[in-house]
Amino acid sequence: MTQLINWFFIIFLSFYVYLKIFKITGKSGKQIVLGIISAAALSVLVYFLYSYVPFIRFVFMIVLAGIVAGLLTRIKIDLALTGFALALGITYGFGMIATLPVYAILWLLSLNEYDIILVLFTQLLQFALIYGLFSIRRMRKGMLFLKDRGAGAVGLVISAIILWTIGMIPDQSISHEVRLIFVISALVSVVGIIIWWRKGLTKLYKKTV
Repeated sequence: MTQLINWFFIIFLSFYVYLKIFKITGKSGKQIVLGIISAAALSVLVYFLYSYVPFIRFVFMIVLAGIVAGLLTRIKIDLALTGFALALGITYGFGMIATLPVYAILWLLSLNEYDIILVLFTQLLQFALIYGLFSIRRMRKGMLFLKDRGAGAVGLVISAIILWTIGMIPDQSISHEVRLIFVISALVSVVGIIIWWRKGLTKLYKKTV
């Protein structure tokens, strides 16, 4: 149950990041409700698929949620897919950062990894981090430079690295040392996507001027 709640929150939060990326505001109540329903339906699908094809969940999240997001926001599907892939990478990346203090609590208090309180705490911290990111003056502008052809290629590669490393971390067949390398790689990738984002905004500003 906690895993299902976790995936719903990830998909719904990715919708939030998607809206911020394209600087979309003032959506109607109908669109918000449809977004919640879509996130709920997709999280259930991912929940049942995860045991059989773990990595396919990322494909379903990006393709299906990206198409829904594109239709709800009237953005071209190819651009919507790019935006949602980046949104998912950012969401998972900051989720990794939010998880670190939670695992410290698990280790200190010997609590269950899937305790519902800890899951909710991680999700709230994850949202706070992402909200804080988009509260930065420069980052409020989103990623409107994605509308230029090929502008999102580097970001997509970094996002793919984040998703791949996070997908590998739960693998019990790998050593703790390798798992630590994956964690560090995901954290470095989060920094990388922010640097790429800032450069994209600078390039867009120079082009506008």
